[in-house]
This record gives sequence, C-alpha cells and structure tokens, in this order.
Amino acid sequence: MTTLRCDGNYYYVDTTWGDPVFLQTDGGSIPEEQQIQYDYLCCSEQELFRTHELDADVTFPSCTAVNDNYYVREGCYYQRFDQDRMQKQLNEEISSKEPVSVFKFSGQSAYEESRDRLMNGLIRDAASILAQQNGLSSARYSYQDDPVLCKITVYWQYE
Repeated sequence: MTTLRCDGNYYYVDTTWGDPVFLQTDGGSIPEEQQIQYDYLCCSEQELFRTHELDADVTFPSCTAVNDNYYVREGCYYQRFDQDRMQKQLNEEISSKEPVSVFKFSGQSAYEESRDRLMNGLIRDAASILAQQNGLSSARYSYQDDPVLCKITVYWQYE
C-alpha cells in the first residue's frame, strides 16, 4: 500500500487488493468483467479502514479527500439514493452494452438507503429495458452485493 498525491490531496492506493485472484476457483478462470477491481484506487482512509489496518511503524499522510477516487471520477459514486441519476447510469450503460454497472456508496447509511430500491426496482426495470432492446422475453443479469465496501455490481448478459 502507498499514498498518492493528486491535485494537492493524498489518497491511498493498494493495487494488491485489486487482484481478483480470490474469485478464481480451482482450474477455473475469472470472467473478464471481474478481472480488475478499483476499490483501492485513490481511496480515502474512511474507505481503506473498512478492510485494512495500517502498520503502526509507518506514517502516512491524512487521506480524507474523495474527488479523485476512481468511482467518483467514473460517475458511479453516490452519497444518497438518487433514482434519476441511477436510472440514467443504467440506461447509458445498457445502451452501450457495458458488461458491468457499479454503484459505489459513500458509507453504510447511503448503501442501506439505496440497496433495496436499487435491487428491487431500478435494476429489474433496467433488465426489462435490456430485454425489450434485444427482443427477448427476459434479460439475464447477476450481481454482487458487498456491504463491507458499500458497493453493488451488476453483470449484464447480452444475447
């Protein structure tokens, strides 16, 4: 783990925890859309300390900014439930046949506020749109719900 300075702010970066080898089963392979994880790319200490502990012997600068966090820069970071913005994100990603939609939340309360409404409403509606666009009776998707990292990842299957 290291820190990185962007636009005057420090961020944590841990590329080793972005390695999805833990998703690989014996003799299996990792689907392409799961091969890169961005959870520790320019993250704040609030985000990092959910899963990491710092070595007391090493001093790091304070990392509290989120402006250059990967998810913020990609437009999929949410501080609260925002139906219009989430719907727009889903529509754009499905229209361009993106294999993955990610919803990253600023903390536990934003995640909990959004989870059911996203999973039982918006994603199901987006799957319906996906099916209509492809002339199918239903669309296929799977998801990974990560309450520790406050993140929901949807994997779309286009046929």
